[in-house]
Amino acid sequence: MDGLNWIDKFWDVSSTEKDRWRALADADKAVDKFVAAVRGSNMQVVLVIDADVKTDQAIEKWHTRREKELRNERRRVVLGADIFLFESFQKHGVHVVRPMGADADDVLAALAVGSSGIVLSRDRDFFAYDELIDVCRNFFVHRGKLILDPTISSGRNPNLNIKKRQVQLELANTALSNESTWSLGVISKYRPSLRNGLVMRGVSSSSDKTMGNLHTIARPLRAAAYSIIGEQRALEKVPEWCEETQEVVWTLVEVAADPTLVGLLSTPQAVVAWLEEHETSRPLEQWRKMERQFNLHVLAAELSVVASLGERTMHQCMELFSNQKRPKLNLKPRSQHAQTDKKTACAAPAR
Repeated sequence: MDGLNWIDKFWDVSSTEKDRWRALADADKAVDKFVAAVRGSNMQVVLVIDADVKTDQAIEKWHTRREKELRNERRRVVLGADIFLFESFQKHGVHVVRPMGADADDVLAALAVGSSGIVLSRDRDFFAYDELIDVCRNFFVHRGKLILDPTISSGRNPNLNIKKRQVQLELANTALSNESTWSLGVISKYRPSLRNGLVMRGVSSSSDKTMGNLHTIARPLRAAAYSIIGEQRALEKVPEWCEETQEVVWTLVEVAADPTLVGLLSTPQAVVAWLEEHETSRPLEQWRKMERQFNLHVLAAELSVVASLGERTMHQCMELFSNQKRPKLNLKPRSQHAQTDKKTACAAPAR
């Protein structure tokens, strides 16, 4: 199953103004319902979620989408949705793979061919392989059973001009062997050593254009996280809005591991407090304020999970936050660190 392809089956992404705390709980219930239907239908499922973008074409597409989100001030998918999905399926006993150094489509193709299975995906790329692959482009749950739309065989692809890709069956063995770097959740996002030293972060909220990117604000906390997990440094690439040029620019900053804030990361609530203290002070529409606050908590959960070396989960942290009275943000001017990065964004764009 192509995880990112079906986000909308579990997360309500029809409106950016919906209550994300409720959507998080509803998504977990939707996963529970889906997994029960799979088992009730005597099927098995392997969830494959892309861990990073690998080809030049994919990177260019990823950049374009992030720039559109920032420019139009609309981030449709909730921050961290891929990891929440990863955790929910894993919690319900499903084998989940986030391939590092391999394309998710290649892994799905190998699994389907190796097991004579079906790929659940809306992606037409599966018609480009040199072996027959059955692809199901929709499904639903009915009376506790998983109902699949009629499958389309790649052998009946009408487009004869597609360059064929080879199915790499060895990827199926790696996917099913619990290979350590492929079984990582959010920690893989903080492992520059697995990504040639580069860590790319996207748009953090629908309000980044006026409030700044939370990933930039959180940079000192990430430096502490790198220190905890044994990473020496990372080259971080983050999209920012430049007021001077009225364009999206990509900052490229080398961040060295720094243990200064390591102690703070041991307490999730302290991470939230730090981020709130360094947040920008500007008025927002209510829905934007709610989204920004939720995403700030997601980022705090990420950092807390990484600092715990996987002892905590994102869901546990979010439940901890939601069970507490979340005070209104006491916003203060952005830190000098964040302001400096903002100026750098206009002066040194990176692509």
